[in-house]
Amino acid sequence: MLTIPGHTFQDVSLIQNTSKKFQNLYTQSTHAELQGNDDIAFFGYIKSLEVLVKDIAMIEHPDSEDMVLFSSLIQCLEKFHSTNIHLFSKKLLEVLKNDYLHYQKGPEFFSYTELVKDCIDYFLLYLELLQKTFSLNDKRTEKEA
Repeated sequence: MLTIPGHTFQDVSLIQNTSKKFQNLYTQSTHAELQGNDDIAFFGYIKSLEVLVKDIAMIEHPDSEDMVLFSSLIQCLEKFHSTNIHLFSKKLLEVLKNDYLHYQKGPEFFSYTELVKDCIDYFLLYLELLQKTFSLNDKRTEKEA
């Protein structure tokens, strides 16, 4: 079953607000999936998610950049996104913690890819909300000055 991610680079409010590194990984993952390279696409989506999660963590915690950069995806989620982690299914967290051989054990492989893409969608929306909040806070600060 082939699914195409719901966001494109013309979707200004979401993808274009991300880092170039995320955009490159996400694009490559999408192309790999479209070409039937499911294994490569899967791991590309996980790496895309990692970059996105870390980008957001560095926006929210600029003084912790080194800690964010040198943490694993799971460590970053647990430390910097602990208020959001309860939204993730146990299965998604399990998928993100395991290695390649684990994924190949069963036919659920495609559902794992969908879980990771759903998580990317969640963080894209979260990033958009975060950026709007910062924008509103900046405008409020300007009015007070």
